[in-house]
Amino acid sequence: MNAKLFRTLRFPMVALIAFALVKCGDNKAATAIQKTGEDPILVKLQPVTMGNYSRNLQYSGLIASNAEAHLSFKIGGIISKIYVKEGDHVSQGQLLATLDLTEIDAQVQQASQNLEKSRRDETRISNLFKDTVASLEQLQNTHTQLSVAEEALRIARFNQQYAQIHAATGGTILQS
Repeated sequence: MNAKLFRTLRFPMVALIAFALVKCGDNKAATAIQKTGEDPILVKLQPVTMGNYSRNLQYSGLIASNAEAHLSFKIGGIISKIYVKEGDHVSQGQLLATLDLTEIDAQVQQASQNLEKSRRDETRISNLFKDTVASLEQLQNTHTQLSVAEEALRIARFNQQYAQIHAATGGTILQS
């Protein structure tokens, strides 16, 4: 017999055999109910139908990511503007937020002016050293001050670059 046909007819065949066995044998359950005087329980039968049913399942929960980046500014300051909100999709390199640049720009300007002064001082002391008016210590101190001023300007410009947050990769904003 074909396996598919057997699977289709399996339930009706089992039901038919069970029905035949009940009808052929003596019905002890029916006689037991009649002896005790209890009313039998009536059962309504429904025809069996085959069909495909699908359910719409709704669940609640939290969504998490395998790769999550916690972004922040390198330096402290007042946030000027946040350009995205929770749930926004962003692309790599997109500007997300900026700091108020008033203080940061002033630090760059201050470091730039300090560097100019250090260069003038270094030139002046170098000339005085050639004329044997300034000491070697004074010349070395001005070289050190010039190096410190150059590095201070480099730090201020570096911090100025990081006064903005850009998206490292594309994705979705979970929290702002």
